[in-house]
Amino acid sequence: MPGTSGRLSLDLIKCSAKRISAPATCTEADLRRATSDLYYALFHALCEELAQLVAEAPTDVGYRDTFIMLYRMPNHGPVVQRCRDAISRSDMTTVQKEFAETLMTMKAKRDLADYDPFAVFNISEVSNDLMNVTRTLNRFLAEKEKERRRLALFLGLDVRRAR
Repeated sequence: MPGTSGRLSLDLIKCSAKRISAPATCTEADLRRATSDLYYALFHALCEELAQLVAEAPTDVGYRDTFIMLYRMPNHGPVVQRCRDAISRSDMTTVQKEFAETLMTMKAKRDLADYDPFAVFNISEVSNDLMNVTRTLNRFLAEKEKERRRLALFLGLDVRRAR
């Protein structure tokens, strides 16, 4: 998978940590970008899991196109709605629900960071978000592969229910 760590999601955690590593010189822009990075770390973890559905045969014809199609399939709005659904389901694990809840929370914070010029961010809150997202992502990555993929399919596919 592309990226220095093999996972863009983990690289985005590192970017967020680096942005807030020097509190004395940390700017409002650093705090906003760190917040956005944290949301995207979770979102890309979801995309990475979907794309891994084809990772078994990277030499097959069409692999790259299929990988990219699966990676880009999740849409931010429907993913948040599916997170709400996942949290209320009894067949989701505690870790899956934690991932969905944290993704939903960070999406709201990312929207403020990227689109609300009056929103105020402080380093202690962003530091707490960094710890929470890192813990959530590590717990998610430690889940069994089939459970990670099941959540990724549930959240990432915008499936309309038949009525």
